[in-house]
Amino acid sequence: MKPLRKMSVWGIIGLLILASPAFAASFFDEWRYPDESDVLYDWKDFRQEGREFYTVSEDFNGDGKLDEAWILIKKDASEWGLFVFLDAKSSDREIIELGRTEMSDFQPQGMGLALAPPGHHLSACEKGYGSGCEPGERRFVDLKNPAIDFFVFESANSYFFWNEAIDGFERIWISD
Repeated sequence: MKPLRKMSVWGIIGLLILASPAFAASFFDEWRYPDESDVLYDWKDFRQEGREFYTVSEDFNGDGKLDEAWILIKKDASEWGLFVFLDAKSSDREIIELGRTEMSDFQPQGMGLALAPPGHHLSACEKGYGSGCEPGERRFVDLKNPAIDFFVFESANSYFFWNEAIDGFERIWISD
């Protein structure tokens, strides 16, 4: 599996822009947090007291600071995306996009977030899903820190975990 961030000159410039406070302000000109009117379908059906499935918080990168993962909705309602706020309580937090989906393709309320605990986790291909693992494909991950469990309710899931070797998030499929 390839890392989600490749560092090129443009990638470094992009990260510097994403980390700037000015970018954070303009980011929220386009994106918003889910509100009560968004709690529909699976978000409503699986809702638990004190638990919303569109956000999780933990120290994902092991720096001792609280990070947050959110399913956010574009203000024009055209897309939704999965984003991580590293050092979430800081005014200069880093915003990392892990993926986006068109609203017309799939509604955000079909997706959920949970925490994957540290430890040894087998990949979907290692568990026998599909046709097995391809050469070079991850068969497992040993998590030092909690990871983001990103899932379709009662279906497929993957983990986004911090990979120190690439200084960024990597994704591994856990089930299909």
